Parts: sequence; structure tokens; C-alpha cells
Amino acid sequence: MGIAMLLGLGVLVNYFDRVNLSVSRDALQDAFGISAVMFGYFVQRLQLELMRCSNFLLGLCLTASASAASASSAQSSGA
Repeated sequence: MGIAMLLGLGVLVNYFDRVNLSVSRDALQDAFGISAVMFGYFVQRLQLELMRCSNFLLGLCLTASASAASASSAQSSGA
């Protein structure tokens, strides 16, 4: 149940990030003096890096969960 909530939270955060970046696009372009193409590259790179980090953290959670499940299984079987 915890993993599903973690994934749901990740989807929600990703949605809000996309909405915020699309709304603030003009202000960010003016503030940093970048073109629309450069802004697109930045947003794409940002999303890929966030996805990479979240996949790493999710992998750690799944590994810990599998290790705990196998330990409790071994303990309950008397091994």
C-alpha cells in the first residue's frame, strides 16, 4: 500500500510541476534571457532528472520491501 501511495504522490507532484512551468514560462524566459527552444530543453532535462531520482528511490524502497518480506518469510518457516 505504501508503494502505491508513493507512486501516486510522484504523479501528482509531476503534474503540478508541469502546470507551474507552463504558467511561468514567459516570466522565466524573460528573467533568464533564454529562447523557447532552450526552455524546452531545460524542462525536458529537468523532468528526466526528476524521473531518474524518483526511480532510484523507488528501487530502494522495493528492494527494502522485498528484503523485509523474505526475512519474515524465512523467520516464519523456521529457517
